[in-house]
Amino acid sequence: MTPLPTFTLVDEGNRMLWAGWAKLVRDNDWSSDDSTVIDLLPSLPSTRAVFAQDSRDGSFLGCVVWNEYDEMAFIGYYIVHPSMVGKGLGPKMWKRAFTRIPKHVNVGLRAVPSMIAKYAARDTPYYVSTLNNYELTVSEAREMCSKLEGSKHSIVNVEKTTDEQWEDLLEFDKDVTKRDRLVKRSVPNK
Repeated sequence: MTPLPTFTLVDEGNRMLWAGWAKLVRDNDWSSDDSTVIDLLPSLPSTRAVFAQDSRDGSFLGCVVWNEYDEMAFIGYYIVHPSMVGKGLGPKMWKRAFTRIPKHVNVGLRAVPSMIAKYAARDTPYYVSTLNNYELTVSEAREMCSKLEGSKHSIVNVEKTTDEQWEDLLEFDKDVTKRDRLVKRSVPNK
């Protein structure tokens, strides 16, 4: 096993580190969302991050990325470059992230099911409960929606929304969250 290279922990990161993160996420298909999440996350005011970079050349080694809002810190990415897995880099980034996350907020972690036990046993300071995620096919979602009494709703891919549908979605989001999150559309209208 090769030793852990000399590394530096960097808060918030720079363009090169965010590009390394995006490449690793795309290369490993770690995003369950469309690519707009990858494009938007670095620029959102609520986004926080701890990156590990190689001290020799500044290259990306891993990161913990979370968003802080509404008395919550939601960790969306806790990733280490495959060449660094098992070398102890992940826990060092994790520890740094938890020194930056306010102590009074609730922390949520998005994790693949196979990693939950590992995070709970080694890296997470408190483990209270698990939120399960279920994926539905489009046909399953349509069938479920059709069973709702009085349902007038339809399922539309975000990439295929009209300008009017997009504005309606933003209004709905604002009504539910009581915030104007100024979400900009970064997908072409088709």
